[in-house]
Amino acid sequence: MTASAPPKTENQYAIFLHIPKTAGTTLNEILKQQYGKKAMHWVTGAKQFESVGQMEGVRDGNIRLFNGHMCFGLHKFLPGESTYITFLRHPVDRAISLYYHIARNPNHPQYEIIRDRDISLKDYIESDMSTSDAKNFQTRILYGLSDEKPTNDREMLDIVKRNLSKYYAVVGLSERFADSVTLMRRSLGWSFPLWVDQNVSKNRPGKSQESPEVRSLVESVNELDMELYDYASQLLDDRIAELGDRFEQDYRTLQRVNQIYQPYGRLYSWARLMTLRHVLKRIP
Repeated sequence: MTASAPPKTENQYAIFLHIPKTAGTTLNEILKQQYGKKAMHWVTGAKQFESVGQMEGVRDGNIRLFNGHMCFGLHKFLPGESTYITFLRHPVDRAISLYYHIARNPNHPQYEIIRDRDISLKDYIESDMSTSDAKNFQTRILYGLSDEKPTNDREMLDIVKRNLSKYYAVVGLSERFADSVTLMRRSLGWSFPLWVDQNVSKNRPGKSQESPEVRSLVESVNELDMELYDYASQLLDDRIAELGDRFEQDYRTLQRVNQIYQPYGRLYSWARLMTLRHVLKRIP
């Protein structure tokens, strides 16, 4: 299902900065509805900047949205105005989700280490293995290529907060997905988005089911992300308050539309999965 791309001024782009394990897969399905695949450019990690200047879609105006696992800063390389959207997730729940993702994914480079050494979540957080992806990762990825250069972690966090207020149309929260998407719809001129939750980890406890010791440990190594999450939550509350009744009307309509859509969306997702499995079985 693909709708016409939302209206925009000439040479204005949207950038979805997809932080891993923050409900980005579900949002990507919404983005396909809103922009269409031909207007989207997928960005891959360290390669996010090197090809922007050569992309035909940027020069001829076909590309409207850039999305993928990237750090902040892509806007500097685009030939026009742009705005960001992103999702944050509570640092404790994100760390738990990341650990169980690694533990069940044989393609992850840390999978065999966790399996062979029987490394628990607590062991993982206490080890150097988690340094790059589970310790203040959201703050560091949102700092990215900021123009201001911090001398310490506190200054880095302050820069990220200023960037969220200056460059982002909406900073969503995974735990408040419907609130966040409602604001994105109004801010970016979307039609009413439809979704079925994607990429939900199974057979893993949430943060409320982990021991207080483990939760406290994760919080202690994510002090910056904890404060950033609280700041983003306040930004979300402020935006909702600004819209007042308009937000409530949009939110109620969104809930009604998606309640009707759920059985059809799940059937569509199941049909796609069955088709993919059928194709894979035919590959020798």
